[in-house]
Amino acid sequence: MNRRPLRRLWALLLAMALALAITPHTGAALSGVYFTIVNDDPMELNQETMPFISGGQIYVSNAIFSGIYGKSLGVSCAYSTVKQTATLFTIRTALFFDLANQTTTDNQGNTYSERAVVKGSYVFFPLSILTRVFGLTYSYTSTSTVPAIRIKSGSEQLSDAMFFDAASGWLASSYAAYEKSLTSSSTPSVEPDEEEPTVYEGQTVYLIFKVTQAEETREILEILDRYGASAAFLLTPRQMEEEQALLREIWGRGHAIGILPAADGGAVIDQLERANDALWAAARLRTRLVWLDKSFSGQRGAAEEAGYCVMRATADYSRSPLSSSGRADNLYAHISGLPSRSHLVYLGEDAGNTGGLASLLSDLNGIRCRMLAYRETL
Repeated sequence: MNRRPLRRLWALLLAMALALAITPHTGAALSGVYFTIVNDDPMELNQETMPFISGGQIYVSNAIFSGIYGKSLGVSCAYSTVKQTATLFTIRTALFFDLANQTTTDNQGNTYSERAVVKGSYVFFPLSILTRVFGLTYSYTSTSTVPAIRIKSGSEQLSDAMFFDAASGWLASSYAAYEKSLTSSSTPSVEPDEEEPTVYEGQTVYLIFKVTQAEETREILEILDRYGASAAFLLTPRQMEEEQALLREIWGRGHAIGILPAADGGAVIDQLERANDALWAAARLRTRLVWLDKSFSGQRGAAEEAGYCVMRATADYSRSPLSSSGRADNLYAHISGLPSRSHLVYLGEDAGNTGGLASLLSDLNGIRCRMLAYRETL
């Protein structure tokens, strides 16, 4: 039996019980303030990520799909401020929000009337569509201070009555701290009518590596960390089953993970499901990123129809990896000489790139390029 979730839950309950000693808030509560609870995990009371109600709809922040909250719900989020798109997905279901054109569709081509809303640096989704599409539920509970919205996936261990009874002291103290933070500032802040978009100089480069051995992969990770760069790493289903610790390390360092079906591994869809099962066991994570070699070119459509994102390189350097600074200079010249603002570069096996990767990253930093991990939605 896995006791770690139970230990975390009991630690939370103990902290809540200790908070009962704090005098509860007795004044008038602020309006428009809500607690957010994800299964058995309360979120920090924060103005930026706080739910809001508009037009009879409850909207929740994409923050609920990050960290322990997203893993608890089993739903992932990819949000691109550059492309103005947001994607919510599980292994079989995906919702695509075009924030610029105000459209919502799923991976089956169905359209929805609900729209996402951008506020500051976060995107907010109508809770109604999340419950229908991803099988979530929610409750709206009045507490001694402000209401609480609890989003549940079915994996919660406490009923609403038990949770809010145990958490009453913690909720009161959290609200008191939040209220104090609002009144402690002597200078009122005035939010601009419209947030200015961040302007980036240089180009955006998405590097993709094929994992060979854990030792070589970790060497690549160290180089990327040194230059503040991110990348995507491809593993076969078998590698995902055998390299569970490496999967957690790649993801924990902020990189993306993609699936590389093996030529002798059987049908593509079966391999993708097998890989995601292993990834879920390792990091409570699922991915839609897929790289298909030429032998699988005829199965691209089936993978995309199943909701996967099949990557297409704008530059394939797998046959001439960065084994030296000279090769790195050639790739740098190729990237810097193109008018396109973004490049998806496939470098092949990570072991072949340790010699020149640092040189390439240094040069790209010099022209203020961003080296990002490829996500499902760009």
